[in-house]
Amino acid sequence: MKRSLACVLLAVLLCIAGFSAIATENDLPIFPWLSYNLRVILCDEHPEGFDQIAVKDGDRLVRVCFDGAGEQIAHTDIEEHSSVFVLQDRAENAYNPLVRTVRGVTFVDGVFGTAPLQDGFELIFSIPEAIVLDDLLLIVDMDEVNEQIIVPMADVPRVMPEI
Repeated sequence: MKRSLACVLLAVLLCIAGFSAIATENDLPIFPWLSYNLRVILCDEHPEGFDQIAVKDGDRLVRVCFDGAGEQIAHTDIEEHSSVFVLQDRAENAYNPLVRTVRGVTFVDGVFGTAPLQDGFELIFSIPEAIVLDDLLLIVDMDEVNEQIIVPMADVPRVMPEI
């Protein structure tokens, strides 16, 4: 009886610990970028839908997702300024984004287009398999103020949070 009660209590504690490990929007790294506040909402490996992107032998694709923390981001700002984002490993090797994607796509009069305002965007990087995601830093050059924003990928969820 004591053993089964202990097992039940242990199971309840593990469930509580698991729920507390799920990121909420208050747990997400947020930083200023241009005139926006960006949240880093996801960092994962081998994202679906990017099989057509060629990577070097020994590399894998890493996706970093951002949102506007409740405000929309001009598509032109994403296009013109997303090159300031790099991932850096412990040896200070920098990895630039290969691809930038947005989700706000329009379809008007039989033509696909991109919405002028976006809720967020994704950057796809090619990173050596030997590098652990938690060892990467997101570096954002803030040229207009001569600073860098540094976000440890260890602080970013691996599963899309509930926002």
